[in-house]
Amino acid sequence: MTFTLLIVDDETDNLRVLSNILKDDYNVLIAKNGHQALQIADKQQPSLILLDVIMPQMSGFQVIKELKGNPSTQDIPVIFITGLESSDDETQGLNLGAVDYVSKPFHHGIVKARVKNQIDSVRQKQLLEQLANIDVLTELPNRRKWKLDSENLPSIFNNYDQISVGIIDIDHFKKYNDHYGHAMGDKVLSSVAQSLNQFLINLGGRLYRFGGEEFIFLLPSIQASNTLDKIGQLTDHIEKSEHPHANSPVSKVVTVSVGLCTQELTTETPIKRMLEQADELLYQAKKNGRNQLLQVDTLTDRRKAKSVI
Repeated sequence: MTFTLLIVDDETDNLRVLSNILKDDYNVLIAKNGHQALQIADKQQPSLILLDVIMPQMSGFQVIKELKGNPSTQDIPVIFITGLESSDDETQGLNLGAVDYVSKPFHHGIVKARVKNQIDSVRQKQLLEQLANIDVLTELPNRRKWKLDSENLPSIFNNYDQISVGIIDIDHFKKYNDHYGHAMGDKVLSSVAQSLNQFLINLGGRLYRFGGEEFIFLLPSIQASNTLDKIGQLTDHIEKSEHPHANSPVSKVVTVSVGLCTQELTTETPIKRMLEQADELLYQAKKNGRNQLLQVDTLTDRRKAKSVI
């Protein structure tokens, strides 16, 4: 993975020297003033910013205050570039959120080492963030990741005008564990999860493990597409996987029940209520005999089952 650096300095020579030092290891962006730096940082989301302290119109201290005050840039680490030798200036920069300093004139080895240290920290943070969002057993995005994505749907699915929220439950999974044991239960749970995931990926959807044998998915669509028709094949898809389930009253193989709610995708889409509605439909699907998908595109105020929220 190539990380992106933003170098901010009003002197062309400094930009050229730093770019030459770092361009072989990183993707380098440049800005010649604070206003330009703020625009690039917000749009490009660099991994690290090297920021000159002394610049006309807008100093590095002012720029870092703006960066830290913007939710989309507040976590980007900043290394100050400075010719200042005052410990008070260094203290001020660190108190404003800078992670390190690089002094002029530039020493190639020191610049590379200090940038590498910060990029290593960024890489480790990203890895920890990824692990925090993954369910260990199924390797699917977890409940935490669902929450993050469900709060940002219009930007994630910006080419679609509808969104569906669905809940999937493996039918009589307790009976499966009682009969085959928890080790086999984990194995079939993982297998079903991967099968569901591939099915939904092919439709442009995303699957999350919500807990136990329950999964949630997001499925975008457009009015003219047949995506929502194809989702009806999901239960057949799992049944055809033919995982034996000798103690199931529904079938001799593993099956699933699904509740699905579809609405127009806008910044005001009521995802929480849609999930509640999908949960109610899942409850009804179980009551109707399981191994089926129930779907609506109209929200109601009725609640047939306790919300999973």
